[in-house]
Amino acid sequence: MDWRKTIPQGLKDTTTELYVNTVEKRSFSVDCALGSSPIGAPCGVVSAFGKTFGEDLSSYVPPSERLTEPICRFWKGLVSPEELVFANGTDTILVVLAKALGSPGGRILGMAPQFTDAPVHFQLSGCDFKAVNLKGPSYEIDTYRLLEALDDSISLVYIDRPHNPTGQLMSLDDLERIVMAADKRDALVIVDEAYGDFVDESTSCLNLKQDNILCLRSFSKGWGMAGIRGGYGVFRSPFARDLYLRVSPPFTVDALAFAAIPMALDEAGEFLPSMRREVARLKRKTVDTITESPRFSVAKTHPSVSIMMVTYDDRDANLYDMLMEHGIKTAPGSGFLGIGDNSVRLRVPPEEQFEDFRTRWRDMVSSLPR
Repeated sequence: MDWRKTIPQGLKDTTTELYVNTVEKRSFSVDCALGSSPIGAPCGVVSAFGKTFGEDLSSYVPPSERLTEPICRFWKGLVSPEELVFANGTDTILVVLAKALGSPGGRILGMAPQFTDAPVHFQLSGCDFKAVNLKGPSYEIDTYRLLEALDDSISLVYIDRPHNPTGQLMSLDDLERIVMAADKRDALVIVDEAYGDFVDESTSCLNLKQDNILCLRSFSKGWGMAGIRGGYGVFRSPFARDLYLRVSPPFTVDALAFAAIPMALDEAGEFLPSMRREVARLKRKTVDTITESPRFSVAKTHPSVSIMMVTYDDRDANLYDMLMEHGIKTAPGSGFLGIGDNSVRLRVPPEEQFEDFRTRWRDMVSSLPR
């Protein structure tokens, strides 16, 4: 289904002439435009943070002014400035996208399980949700079943890649097949690469050129900056980007992110490969600990993605509670469509906690009835 036909006419007809978006090319000496304080921040705040954040501490700054150039430089020509949108994380981009693109009459295709928030927000906007159920215990993504489900009723496709909760990575060739099939039906494909920095940039959907791709990226996961809150989207469709900007707040990233994100991107050549190797090493140890235990399995997963899905073969069990009783917190299976309480999403523990994790895991296993 042509995704453009599902956009409410009121949004199509609305031109947002917000004063905060006024672009003035003429020179000026005194800026009395936006509502920032003429006094500035308290002295203690300025003393503690002023040297780092400068004028960004007290000013309203469009994220594009600080982040467009370093992100485009990082992607080495794969991303153009006019394709970018910014927010404090990919989850916020999804909320705004649901408001901009979701409406009664639209239908979004996804999987079960996958990151639940995306289809939920589109459903709240009036969309139908069609899920392809992945089959346990491997929960391997079946591209052909997705292609079969991608019929003329679909206006949007949502793919989290790497996949959440399993951590598996759909191949770029398979993704391209889905994107091209969606394009034939005038459907948009939202590729959520929130966990994308755990794998090489050559695997990103940004290497594909089709204009029906919306790619979402985050600094919360692989970059290790969840507390800083920064994310961005690359919209190949100019109309989709325009609709997004009509409903998105203008100042969605803060001064800390403005300082930290360019600094992190400058270290990408050294940091990202090292981070991926370390995550892969810890993940091997974690998977070995789990799979040596009878009746436990790990779904198909990528070796350097920090998350995995673990399943206990007793369908009546609550694995989340079992682990909590032994001091290990995970994400419960009940938070994902299509899996039961006997599964959890488990993030790889850090090195300094690994031995404690292994001891507690083995204690949990030894406490189970034989």
